[in-house]
Amino acid sequence: MLEEAIAHYHGLLDPDTARATQQQLTDEQRARNLFFGERPLMSVLRPRFITGDQYALIQRACGLVAGAAQRLAPALLGVSVAQISLLINTQIASQVGTGAVSWLTYADRLMEFPTGLLGVEQAAPGALAEDCGAPAICSHRRPASNVPIPA
Repeated sequence: MLEEAIAHYHGLLDPDTARATQQQLTDEQRARNLFFGERPLMSVLRPRFITGDQYALIQRACGLVAGAAQRLAPALLGVSVAQISLLINTQIASQVGTGAVSWLTYADRLMEFPTGLLGVEQAAPGALAEDCGAPAICSHRRPASNVPIPA
């Protein structure tokens, strides 16, 4: 089946069709400013032949990644605020005296330790759906430990 599809595709590429599609590709890239100087970023489009099952698997995987990214967005915002706060505190501590920045860095690492040890371990498996259709070899279905974390 795959060989037939490839042979059919190659049969469609007579010189006139190839010239016309190349010109259309160049025109579309120019309209979208996809040039590096005077050279188009893509000079050839090559189809990728995949089966329906492979396409469905790719769609599920992309859905899982997008869902996990959406769930992680609030955490990313919280962590970035904490990092900005640490940056400001470091600037203030640098004016205080010798050793203040070191103490602040050690305190920050001590504060972040429980989050890295327990929070990520418990939150990451929850970012993925329980019945996601992933292969059985995936280990994201349950946390690595059974440490209870209050809600």
